[in-house]
Parts: sequence; C-alpha cells; structure tokens
Amino acid sequence: MNLFKKFTILSIFLLLSGSVFAVPYSTHWNTTTGDWDIVGNWNNGLPSSDGQTYIDADLSGDGPTIDSSMTATTLKFRGPARNDGDDASLTMTGGTLHTYDVWIMCEYGGTGVVNMSGGTVTCDAILYIPYAGGGTRDADFNLSGGTINTSGFEMNTGGLMDITLAAL
Repeated sequence: MNLFKKFTILSIFLLLSGSVFAVPYSTHWNTTTGDWDIVGNWNNGLPSSDGQTYIDADLSGDGPTIDSSMTATTLKFRGPARNDGDDASLTMTGGTLHTYDVWIMCEYGGTGVVNMSGGTVTCDAILYIPYAGGGTRDADFNLSGGTINTSGFEMNTGGLMDITLAAL
C-alpha cells in the first residue's frame, strides 16, 4: 500500500473516531450563593461525571452549597477559586460529592474555602489544597463533620486543613 493510501485511511479513521477523543465539557458557577443542584446556577448545566466543574470568580467569599438531599458528581473539580483575584467558597452540610479525577483548590491563585460539616466526599485521584505553582494561594479546608475518601492528598504552601470531629 502506498504512503498516500495509508495517510488517507488514517485520516478517515481519526475523523470517524473524533468523539472518542472529545474534550470534556466545562461548567462554571455563575451566581453568588445557592444550591449546587440548581441548573440555573451553572453556565453550562449541572456538573456531571464527564465534565469539568469550576468555581472560579470573585464571589466575595460566597459559593454553592451541597446539603443532605444532594448527590454531586464531576470529572474534575477546580475550585473554590482558581485564579488570582478569585474569592469563593463551597459549603457542604451533607449529601455526597464524587470527583472522578482530581480536585484542585486555587489552581493558579486566589482565596478558596471549603466548609464541610457533613456528608461524604470521594475523590478518585488527588485532592490538592492548594495546587502547587505560581500565583498567591490561600486555600482553607475546614472539616468539622463528614468523611473524605481520596486516593491521594497534597498539601502545598498556602494550604490549611482544620479537622475537628471528622474522618479523612
């Protein structure tokens, strides 16, 4: 088979299999406070196990709440806070949050706070508090109840985890 035919066959294969290599969709929190499970609180629909979830804005310290009636899932969770200037939080009083890949707080900077007093977090990869890299980061994870299950945990400069009456 000549080189042209090989190239043509390979090109057709790649075009037909494009959906296999598709980039996961992203959704961003687009209000100050509210429940995680309200579709209108996200710019691209509710987070799901095949997408990336962002809480990446200056919300003056506010952000979503997950309570006992909610089951939240996402492929990758970036937040609260992602960039310098972001100031956001996540409050979890119950329910479940399942991240099928990494959870990164303050990826490129910012101030992010998680207040968890109940529920269960499962992170199938690494939980970063905060992510290591450039930018000024202030990531606080206040765990006063509930359970965190993770395959890996990384605490970096600017990170604080305060644990009282909970399981990690």
